[in-house]
Amino acid sequence: MYLNNNMSEIFIPIGSGNIQSPKYGFKAKGLDFAAKNKISVPKGYLLPHEIFENFKHESLEISTLIKKIQELPIQNSFSIRSSFSIEDQKENSLAGMFETVLSVNKNNSEQITDALKKVLNSSENKKGDFRKDVLLMEMVPSNYSGVAFTESEHEDDWVNWTSGFGSKLVSGEVPGEIISIPKLKKWDILKTKNPNLKNIEFYTRLQALLKNVRTVFGEKEWDIEWADDGIKCWLLQIRPITRPLTRNDWFGLCNHKEILPPLPSVLMNSLIVDCSPELFGFYHKVDPELPKNRLMVESFKGRSYFNLSLFSDMLRKWGLPTKLLSESMGGVLEKDYGLNPGRLISNWKVFTKLFFLQANALRKSKKEIKVFEHTRKEKTENISELIKRSKFVYTSLVHQMLTLTMVMGGPISFLRYMKTLNYHSANHITPGTRILKDLDSLFTLIKIKPQIKESIDNGKLPEDKEFLNLWTIYLKSHGHRGIYESDLSQPRFRENHEYILKLLSIGELSHKVKIKLSLTSILTLPIWWILKKFIYARENTRYEAMKAFESIREEWLALEVKLKSLNIIPEHASIWNFTLGELSTINSKNIYSDKLYEKRTAEIQANKNHTLPDNLKRQTFLEPFLKTTTENLNKTFTGLGLTGGQVEGTAWVLKKPNLDLPSSFQKKTTILIAPAVDAGWIPTFSQVSGVAVDTGGDLSHGSIILRELGIPAITNAIGVFQNIKTGDKVSLIADEGVLLKR
Repeated sequence: MYLNNNMSEIFIPIGSGNIQSPKYGFKAKGLDFAAKNKISVPKGYLLPHEIFENFKHESLEISTLIKKIQELPIQNSFSIRSSFSIEDQKENSLAGMFETVLSVNKNNSEQITDALKKVLNSSENKKGDFRKDVLLMEMVPSNYSGVAFTESEHEDDWVNWTSGFGSKLVSGEVPGEIISIPKLKKWDILKTKNPNLKNIEFYTRLQALLKNVRTVFGEKEWDIEWADDGIKCWLLQIRPITRPLTRNDWFGLCNHKEILPPLPSVLMNSLIVDCSPELFGFYHKVDPELPKNRLMVESFKGRSYFNLSLFSDMLRKWGLPTKLLSESMGGVLEKDYGLNPGRLISNWKVFTKLFFLQANALRKSKKEIKVFEHTRKEKTENISELIKRSKFVYTSLVHQMLTLTMVMGGPISFLRYMKTLNYHSANHITPGTRILKDLDSLFTLIKIKPQIKESIDNGKLPEDKEFLNLWTIYLKSHGHRGIYESDLSQPRFRENHEYILKLLSIGELSHKVKIKLSLTSILTLPIWWILKKFIYARENTRYEAMKAFESIREEWLALEVKLKSLNIIPEHASIWNFTLGELSTINSKNIYSDKLYEKRTAEIQANKNHTLPDNLKRQTFLEPFLKTTTENLNKTFTGLGLTGGQVEGTAWVLKKPNLDLPSSFQKKTTILIAPAVDAGWIPTFSQVSGVAVDTGGDLSHGSIILRELGIPAITNAIGVFQNIKTGDKVSLIADEGVLLKR
């Protein structure tokens, strides 16, 4: 028998540091390490396996053991818990398999005996040879208790809590309440209350406990049981999370809404999602500690959504206000977080890298343009190579857009604050606004030769040599642009020239905007001189990338013809309705049958029938999803004012670009209402005197163009597209970023 007169020396105090031997299970080892490092852990002791290994239930030995337990300096009420060596391992926690007995009376020998037997006998629930250590811990008079999950890739700790003891919560008897608590880190200042959790008494105490746990155990994945007595928050158990949690992240279409069709092609959607890890890899280069297992873009019903929770976590980690995200990309965040000076200081290495990255942005842009030019010269019939090139061009473009956007964010915000952004941007010419500007020579020729207009009005190209020469020059410059041009499946102006001819038939356009000079605009001119270089570089990079997109589009269409001729895909099939994964394996031995293609077209139609919101959570029930539209009772829509000026008139609501202004409408009183806009909308801008956009940001391509054209416009006016109808009387106050429904 192991029991003897020195048995009390075998009871190992939690916090002594004597439970760190590899032979002990992590449950006891973790609590011992936590208490040793000043984390609040209830007083307790470990009863090692050796005490029980030869236990034959003799009455004398039982009474001796009970007596020694009763002599321990702990409170009258305690818990008896398993701490077996196979519990709480990284691979498997075995949570709930072994017993815990709560509120054992120290003065009741029979109760102690029954509790010990119950815990030890529960070891039979798992076969094998393992240590059967037992924990004795004082009971915490719990006002609140629960479980918390702290994950290294998230800036919030996920908490499930209930009033009183948490045993029913852990066992699943009660659901509890779920909340998320912002992480506190080394450089953070403990805030007394979170405005969204102001009624939760234990909030700050739990927040501090979880901070201490991460400080002691590291920024890893931890499953934590805790209890709060109204004064202090106690750690009851810590173990590794054995399987990743599926967070209910917040997603938004953001600028995908402006550059992609309402339902992108299957090929384009799969390309974006496949590139997602590499897209966020851009940020990993400046901060290796950013999440590596979370995707930047995910697909919902065939649509590519940005993970706004991931972007929010990134900005919060760096100490930057999350509002920067909505201002630059558009959309709305689930929660806004402000500036955190402590984290700004602690991330000085990150900001140093960002500084050098931004300082080299213009040079890098020129290099990328040369790469795009080289890509256009290369042609391939190999599917794998074409997929590779498609991904390369797309990721290169996005990375460059991200770099230049970061450079521009600060200066644009400053000029907006100084109220000079409109002045400086007006009449600035980038490749986007040249889509209109370069039509001037054609408009002039039409004035000189009226007979040309008759052909144009009929939608035909005039046979006039001078016109055709100017037309060829125009298409050489802008023929690769188009509506929703970021989707490879969409035709370019070169293929669909009727759109430009329609614009020519309407009449000459005005480009010049008169804005009064001010002292502030003069003082901020040096900043604008620097900023405009980056604005031009950003739009020019996109301009050149679209040339590469056009070239790649032609190669995909040629491949479609080849696959049909070989009977690998059905004759009526479209290459744009295949995923990159499907195309990578398709060949003469692995054909795509008519039956499979019918299934795919049915899937596409089903996705078309879904009208998804611009923002949603991952666990939103989407099948079926009918977006409800409710009229804005205040009839006031607020967004970002892109330009100055005020317009009163009639709303013209469009889902996509259109030049056919309703017959009763006049340009000077027509206000365009759109879900999002980009370069493909430029001809439509020429037909209106004001623009209100549902989703967009300061740095959206459409926003930059609207500022350059000087049209009174606002963006990110959430709800305007859903609640305004064509014909509604509206007032656009661009200076204040407001649209009023009269």
